[in-house]
Amino acid sequence: MLLKFSKSYAHQFLLLLLWSIVQSLLWFTIGPKIGADSDLYFTLAEELHRLEFPLNRTLLYSSYPLFILVSQTLFSGKFSVLFFHLLFNGLSILAFYSIIANTSENKKTALIGSIIYCLYLPLHEWNFIVYGESIFTSFTIFCIYFIVTKKYKLLSITLLITVFCRPTSLLFLLALFIGWAYQKYKNGNYSQRITLFLMGIISLTLGILFHQALEYYGPFMIEGYLIPEIIYFRNSLGVSPPINPYIPSEDDDIIIQLFLFVFNNWWYFLKITLIKGALFFGNIKPYYSLPHNLLIILSLYPLYYFAFKKCLKRARLKFIDIFCITYILLQGFTVSITSENWDGRFLIPIIPFIIYLSCFEIYNTLKKNRALITFVRYFTLH
Repeated sequence: MLLKFSKSYAHQFLLLLLWSIVQSLLWFTIGPKIGADSDLYFTLAEELHRLEFPLNRTLLYSSYPLFILVSQTLFSGKFSVLFFHLLFNGLSILAFYSIIANTSENKKTALIGSIIYCLYLPLHEWNFIVYGESIFTSFTIFCIYFIVTKKYKLLSITLLITVFCRPTSLLFLLALFIGWAYQKYKNGNYSQRITLFLMGIISLTLGILFHQALEYYGPFMIEGYLIPEIIYFRNSLGVSPPINPYIPSEDDDIIIQLFLFVFNNWWYFLKITLIKGALFFGNIKPYYSLPHNLLIILSLYPLYYFAFKKCLKRARLKFIDIFCITYILLQGFTVSITSENWDGRFLIPIIPFIIYLSCFEIYNTLKKNRALITFVRYFTLH
């Protein structure tokens, strides 16, 4: 019976072993770090400790400071929250494996995708930095896992934590709704009219939330266009703004201000948007070293290629595929109209979903290559 149990969970044991090796290597090479925005999280954790709950924009950052507060209660030191980073990241590996195994009905595909997840070092680097990226990324995977396995009570709790982890969670939420509506319409559960009505209600609700966010971030966006801030913080990469750009009145609603700026400076706006989008998806930076950029190209770009091949098979796309595509595009669009971060961390939350889309075609390619068939069979323990 023990032997049967070991064989049933052989992939999971292998993944946890590989994950442990990767985390150990990163711990001894980069160690724990404090980021530029870590102080914000510590301040919010102190406010929560005093039972001062945020009622402004920081509300959408509140779940991560809660983990900081709990970790500092259980342990001591500023890096105690990294315990939760590693715990949830390790569990997310198992959840990621289950997601692929459930949707593909192929454990080999699940193992290959999960190994790529384990070995994608830039993703795991954030396990050792006091930022919300690690926990947010893990919880987005948990949400998809609970949807795929139809554990909706656990989904509601997980989704609540995810939504209040960072503002871009609204993009994650929107992508979930779009994927859900697509699946319902495709399966014939709802007519086109009902689907459009539900999407309208959801879009209106999210639109109100986005408008509230833009009330704060909108003026900074316009200021960033005028610099232009291609890379945060105030790095224009040598791009010059127009000599006499159109600047909307601050008395107008922020949505109108943004529309007027884009409409009257459309060519300039298009140029900086394309540059920021290319930097986001490309992930390489002019100030990175040549080996660093080559590593990004060799590890990330093949994933894009195989993910794109998967997306071309439109007849086979399911809820999770539509969600992944939508989430990736929404994240890229948002960065394109704001600014890319100097360390490329805005790409991190969507990396698992790029891997998800790519692993199907990677496995198919390996399976078709005779030289690799033996390797795949041996390595997947079947």
